[in-house]
Amino acid sequence: MSRRPVFLELFAGTARLSRAVGRFLDVIADDPLTMNGTDFTVPSAVETLKERCRRLVEEGASLYFHVAPPCSTFSRARDRSTRTRLRSSSAPQGLDPEEPRTREGNVIARATADIVVYLVNRLGAKGS
Repeated sequence: MSRRPVFLELFAGTARLSRAVGRFLDVIADDPLTMNGTDFTVPSAVETLKERCRRLVEEGASLYFHVAPPCSTFSRARDRSTRTRLRSSSAPQGLDPEEPRTREGNVIARATADIVVYLVNRLGAKGS
């Protein structure tokens, strides 16, 4: 018996990838399971997302995911312009770790890493 593929996009944006995957591949692009629907700054919300993923796997889903958190996390986009720069290679935790956008980005990055480890190690999901 083959497992039902479910695509999970953990992102900040417009869910273009989810829509594309849903159009061209035999998967379910499940928009309620996206970063747009889960506040990654709230630990209980991340735990709820983990629980939903666990239930999907128990119900026979095979999870595939893509992670694209906000640029305020660890994106190189926040290492380019001095106007928007939050971090650098020598200061990955942030040029000013107490700056609100940097602090929030660090929280989101930690929560994203946590859920990726959970998806791969506990649920056997595959992702990028």
